[in-house]
Amino acid sequence: MIPMAKIIAVANRKGGVGKTTTVICLGFFVGRRGRKVLLVDLDPQNALSAALSTPGEKASGAVGIFRGETDANRIVSRTVLPSVDLLPYACPTPMRTGAERPAAKGKPVPTSLDYEALFATPKTAAVFGRALLKISGNYDYVLVDSPPGSSAVVRFALAHAESVIIPLQCQPLALRIMPRILSDIRELIETSNARLSIEGVLLTMYDFYEPTSENIAGQVWSYFPKKSTFRAVIRKSPVFEQIFDSETNPLLAEDLPEELLDYDVIAQLILAREPSRTPASGGPLSQQDAIPSAAASSIKDRQAATKSAG
Repeated sequence: MIPMAKIIAVANRKGGVGKTTTVICLGFFVGRRGRKVLLVDLDPQNALSAALSTPGEKASGAVGIFRGETDANRIVSRTVLPSVDLLPYACPTPMRTGAERPAAKGKPVPTSLDYEALFATPKTAAVFGRALLKISGNYDYVLVDSPPGSSAVVRFALAHAESVIIPLQCQPLALRIMPRILSDIRELIETSNARLSIEGVLLTMYDFYEPTSENIAGQVWSYFPKKSTFRAVIRKSPVFEQIFDSETNPLLAEDLPEELLDYDVIAQLILAREPSRTPASGGPLSQQDAIPSAAASSIKDRQAATKSAG
């Protein structure tokens, strides 16, 4: 059987909810459990590429494929994370936004709007879609980081994904925007990607000492069916900010901080849903991939344990 990667987009209209953090941490733990993972950076801010690219790498990536300047296999690079590769966005520094285009040696600096147009053009989008499909055969999972909003970039990511993870910050504002996110997904399913499903709504920045977090979790878990939500949370912690610092990245530590293991729970839940998929890395799902008991524990139990530890 030919290995087939599962392509998962990570998307939300709202920024600052943990999309890039989720892509990095899930990629790490899925790779740590013996799967081959490709991370695809489609966010013009380049946070994913900046966190995982090594100094001196060529400034080429997804946008180079769109423009026909390079081949996907040539720009995929290894990362410091085990079994995790990276397809970077495009350039060494974040794109400018808006219409400002200062000149550089007589040439205007491209803005994120210029690259947005590439994703919105059917011809160039098809080029990248074929490249992504071809290269995904080398992996078990492809995790796609997308920018906030409902831009052409986000629509492209969802149109080429098998499922989507929606990180949801445990704050009322983040919850209020959920109907619009779900509307976007329904539209994509009806118009361009009938196979798209919700891998799970993922509660992020959960504060065990803040009643608002528990209220948000209760609302989400009562509204969405179990198959569309992860019955586990990502706690709020400064540890997650450190993964973007190559010198202090806790994912590279011998002893992982406890907070990071929240993502290991999510990784195991995802792996447990794919018992029939043939891994590109070879071998069936192991007992290590079983759903951990922590995923089945209640928020109140975890909250009590956290407070006791504190």
